[in-house]
Amino acid sequence: TEVEEDMVWVKLLSSMEAGYLMGASCGGGNMDTNDEEYNQIGLRPRHAYSVLRVTSELTQNGTCVRLVQLRNPWGHFSWKGDWSNESVLWQQNPQLANQLFQRNADNGTFWMCLEDMMKYFDSVDICKIYGRNWVEVSLGGKFPTSAAEPLTGFTLEVFKECELEFSLFQQLSRTQESSNQSPVDTCICIFRSSVFNGKATIGTMVASSKRKVKKHQSCSCMLDVGTYLVINLAFNHWLSGYAGAGGSPSTSGVAVSPSYVLTLHSSHAVGITACNNIDGLIADAVIQLALKAGKETAVRDGVACYQLTKGWGGLVVVAENRHQSSCFHIRCETTCNNLVSSRGSLYTADSVPPLHRQVIMILSQVDSYSGFSVKHKLTHRMAGNGVDDLGNWRPRSVKHDPPLTLDVANLHQPRPL
Repeated sequence: TEVEEDMVWVKLLSSMEAGYLMGASCGGGNMDTNDEEYNQIGLRPRHAYSVLRVTSELTQNGTCVRLVQLRNPWGHFSWKGDWSNESVLWQQNPQLANQLFQRNADNGTFWMCLEDMMKYFDSVDICKIYGRNWVEVSLGGKFPTSAAEPLTGFTLEVFKECELEFSLFQQLSRTQESSNQSPVDTCICIFRSSVFNGKATIGTMVASSKRKVKKHQSCSCMLDVGTYLVINLAFNHWLSGYAGAGGSPSTSGVAVSPSYVLTLHSSHAVGITACNNIDGLIADAVIQLALKAGKETAVRDGVACYQLTKGWGGLVVVAENRHQSSCFHIRCETTCNNLVSSRGSLYTADSVPPLHRQVIMILSQVDSYSGFSVKHKLTHRMAGNGVDDLGNWRPRSVKHDPPLTLDVANLHQPRPL
């Protein structure tokens, strides 16, 4: 979309002006690529290109064009489309040709517009170069395999407004015995926080990464003075998901309780410590993530659903019941491929109490080298007065199906507004 293109452009410009190194991935990730099509236009799919220059220029007819200069490290075989070395656009724009065009260039360097780059390139990796005054801190942790295990958060104290870069590295073994080990679906979230009687609480989310199945994840933000909570989320290795799929993480190459290192770079000194004394940590983290980054749908008067889909490595559904006295019934039916459910089932039914929110379902991508598909349908209704179970949707007194057992309760139990 135009908004996404603007955001990508601003990121490319600011990174280039800061002197950061950038590399672009051509036709990788979850993109559907046709090798023959890429070869015909002079690109190599699943191949990395260097980003050399980024510039916005006026053409001969007065329109603005966003141009990116790339280089194939092979030193040959380059782009054949608009603004390529053979493009007639240089002849039509002689002033731009004098500024940018390299005649007789045969070193794999070429220009292309941002629109084409976003069409054929999956992502851009940015290597930031920090000044001497920047501070670096690293802490270790583990991703729990269920909601019954503690999720470690990190309390962050910011004493002066500063720029921060969070980098999360999964510690995957490189030995031959575990060479099939796969990364989990990581997401870095930063929340406002407060501490009362030694207990931390989650406030609104201020920044996050996307959720991706990658060995490395990063998140950049500017933070004001205050207290924050950093949470690292991952779900595709949960035992409940594999039990529901009739398997186990070990048979799919996913590590049990995978370890990670969180590295923080900041432009000013900050304080950061591990913190486990947080009530409802994992549920509140996912809820605040959905409220901030999800798409809100007002399904009924006083009831809303928040959904994370595109760019979030699967599906997240959160329901919010703002009614004072009536429960809200919601069923979620899904069909999917290459995804596992945090509840061990693709079909759920829940009774959400008045003035509560609930994480209904999380579907997580398993294999990063394969695409995934998901379709879901939500059915909902308001319960009658005094009814707190699922009524005629399930046997009497059943409020949640599948039941909220110990391994999922801390994630999927209803949370007060």
